[in-house]
Amino acid sequence: MTLYFNVDVPETAHLNLTIDETTTNDITGTSKSFTVDLSQTVNIVVDHFYPVFLGITHVELFHSNAELMTISADELTQQGGNIVWNEASFSIENYGTLVIEDSTITSANLTCVGDCSIDNSELYGSGPIHVVDGTHLDFLGSTMLGSRTDEDIVLHDQASIDYTNSTGTGGYTDAWIRLLSKRDLVVNAPTATVVATGIGYGATTINTIINGDPTDSSTWTVNIGTSEQKRIVEWLDGNGVYGQESGTVKITVETNWGNFVADAAAPQATSANINVVYPQISIDKVEPEAVTADTGRSHGVMVTISNTGTIAVDPNVRCFVDDVEADTTANTANWAVEPGETKDVPITWDHYSDEAVQLNCNFLYPDVLEPVSSLIASDAGTTSGEVSWTTAEEAGELPILLYAGVILVVVVFAAVIAIRARQEISKQDVVIDATEEEEIKQWVDADGNPIIGSE
Repeated sequence: MTLYFNVDVPETAHLNLTIDETTTNDITGTSKSFTVDLSQTVNIVVDHFYPVFLGITHVELFHSNAELMTISADELTQQGGNIVWNEASFSIENYGTLVIEDSTITSANLTCVGDCSIDNSELYGSGPIHVVDGTHLDFLGSTMLGSRTDEDIVLHDQASIDYTNSTGTGGYTDAWIRLLSKRDLVVNAPTATVVATGIGYGATTINTIINGDPTDSSTWTVNIGTSEQKRIVEWLDGNGVYGQESGTVKITVETNWGNFVADAAAPQATSANINVVYPQISIDKVEPEAVTADTGRSHGVMVTISNTGTIAVDPNVRCFVDDVEADTTANTANWAVEPGETKDVPITWDHYSDEAVQLNCNFLYPDVLEPVSSLIASDAGTTSGEVSWTTAEEAGELPILLYAGVILVVVVFAAVIAIRARQEISKQDVVIDATEEEEIKQWVDADGNPIIGSE
């Protein structure tokens, strides 16, 4: 009896064959011959450590009477392995309704574009059966032995199956799998880190990033199905045990306002949206302390900010006058708000020209949040009432004015004194008799009191 292998077996494969309880170790080459007793059943146990698919393609029996018999792989009775046909002999591609009942089909290539039903039938070397998206397959009370892949039946995307009272190839070959054609996640962020765990048939962990065009939201996507195993989300294995992916996805947008996250079960669909949770913030009021202010001097302003979202945020705020950034302390104020919080934030405002203007305060977004700013707050911000700025008298001019006032008061006071003196004093000529009949002139005041004088 000569066994023929599908590969040229190297020594590293450690191929061991046990035939009728006699073991031959470390077999190499493309075939191996043994002497057996054909009067009874021949049992062949295959054991190897080769990572590449290794199997028996056929068996040749050379009888002592010179008769040669060849037995193909599909004619062997086997357990714990599978039969592989490299090529199908014919194809059935169904676009209507296909019914296979009480039948035997060998080496076929079956594709269900319309609904298919296989009932009480045997299929050999006819796997995998492909069931396209949106199509249904009934596989009832039937047997499938041998496949050209590791699956007997492949359900594509949202195809469905009723697999009842049936058996498949077994071993490493799954009875059926659900295979997604792609796995795209659409995210509401142009830039983010993505960590996905438990993805696909092998429960793979994925670490990747989204680095899309900020102006094109169609590029804000990530593909977590970069291999066939990562796109297998549901299966019935060779032992008839049902399995399903239980993967998770965590998407994080990292900014200086804080980190914003989306946690979700990995969608078992070709394309799905996962939305990062952003804060919901607003500037409610911008209230100056008075409607008038001194040009060049600080003026107090109270700004009210609210967060109606579910996560905390520490945003940046800037204030403007006619689209030009104002001189305020908004860039150093404490704007952090917890979920559900409303608070007043005091700032100061300096303006340098005499005019009536308004102050508009708005959020200054980091680059990564600018494309999604409409999801966070209104772009308009909030504007204050009008404030009239006027120039006050400068302190340096006050002493000059004060001195001038004092001098003026002194001059006026002196003038008043002089006028009054002039009114009270008058010159009068008085004639008196002298003993020598000499005329004498004397000065007296208004009350008649004499004033010493001379002629």
